[in-house]
Amino acid sequence: MVKPAPFVTATDLKRVLALDEAGALLAACSEPVELRAVFLPLYAGVALYENQSVDSLGWHRGRISFQGHYGRREVPTHIALEAERGTILSAESSPEDLLAAARAVERRAGIAFTFHTLLTTMSRHLEAAGVPGPVRACLLGSPSARAAHCPFPVLRNAIDLLSYR
Repeated sequence: MVKPAPFVTATDLKRVLALDEAGALLAACSEPVELRAVFLPLYAGVALYENQSVDSLGWHRGRISFQGHYGRREVPTHIALEAERGTILSAESSPEDLLAAARAVERRAGIAFTFHTLLTTMSRHLEAAGVPGPVRACLLGSPSARAAHCPFPVLRNAIDLLSYR
């Protein structure tokens, strides 16, 4: 008998990790692919399907430029992300590898999460720090961000407010 896929509710997708949970996930990353799977969504708002687009050519001078779902995206890099740059870029980035790495981190940390949970966590922690909605939309590559223009220094200031440790 084939085991049915787990049922995922809208509540599961909107889950937000507490600061200590996010910190525990980051601390549980030990392999390069695990760093890529967890650090990029939490510190740069990079979705699973965008992760393969992040490479050494687009990561320079404190910013990552990559192909997002709705067009080219450019986001500032957090100091914690910059510290792991070489390790993250050395990792395989296929969706299968990233999913397997995320499950390994999930088991090691004992904290259930999805990639959407990581993105929602980033957005909600920015909101709690007082970052306006349009700036969060720009950072996360939301379709609503296409109409808004956010100056890079504003994005940089927002990213610098993130702290999970």
